[in-house]
Amino acid sequence: MKKSNPAISVVMVFYNAERYIEEAVKSVLRQSFRDFELLLIDDGSIDQSVRIVENISDDRIIIIHKDHDYVASLNYGLDCAQGKYIARMDADDIMHPDRLFVQYRLMEDKPWIDFSSSWCTFFEENTGKEVLYNEFSGIIKDPLVSLLHKNIFIHPTMIFKAEFIKKNNLRYQHYNYAEDYKMWVEAAKHGANFFIEPQSLLFYRCHEQQVSTTKSEEQRKTSFRIKEEIVDYLLPDLPKEIKELYVCLRHMEIQNMVKQGHKIAFISEILKQNKIMR
Repeated sequence: MKKSNPAISVVMVFYNAERYIEEAVKSVLRQSFRDFELLLIDDGSIDQSVRIVENISDDRIIIIHKDHDYVASLNYGLDCAQGKYIARMDADDIMHPDRLFVQYRLMEDKPWIDFSSSWCTFFEENTGKEVLYNEFSGIIKDPLVSLLHKNIFIHPTMIFKAEFIKKNNLRYQHYNYAEDYKMWVEAAKHGANFFIEPQSLLFYRCHEQQVSTTKSEEQRKTSFRIKEEIVDYLLPDLPKEIKELYVCLRHMEIQNMVKQGHKIAFISEILKQNKIMR
């Protein structure tokens, strides 16, 4: 019988994931930590994905069918989650067997943490080559400034407090292929504490069909939009001269006179030096 209030709700939205979803689901079910529900949200799949998950027998699985709208399906998963914590997972990745155990203990032992991700291992589907992503770790001080540099969190490694997102009415928004990035920024504006566990708890599959490959240009443009929003949010406290200098840099970027990365690095350093953190 399904437990009504599990410790963790794992939310996995899938769309035409027949090649990988069985392996992804079974990696969740094999977790050493057992007190969870697995919300499998079918985002209007037209392949064999639904049939595959329906053939996996486990009373912790809940299958939900939605029309094709990835962001709306993500939010529906948040609404349906009964756990104290919500853990994200993608249908083409593989959980480390102790991922939920490690992240649950972290959140329980450090109750001031609202959002936590981890390192992960990228692996090439065709070659099997593995690369450890471990650029950041521990508490993330001044998360808005860190996020101004780039999205430093890997979405399917994230776990967060259900109470925090409900209290602050946080939702995924339709920011094309960067809805997670936008979510972290909005959470940071509400004072969320972020932490990155310094061990690899997810195997992230790299393949030709993933969004970061097929929609890379749209993702880049959306990320640029988010960075500009972060700057606009932080700039009011800066002196007028600094604001004007930033506007000049923005115009120079449009004319290909400076790179976006250089502009962002500059304003990040100004923010740090002036301690414009909220």
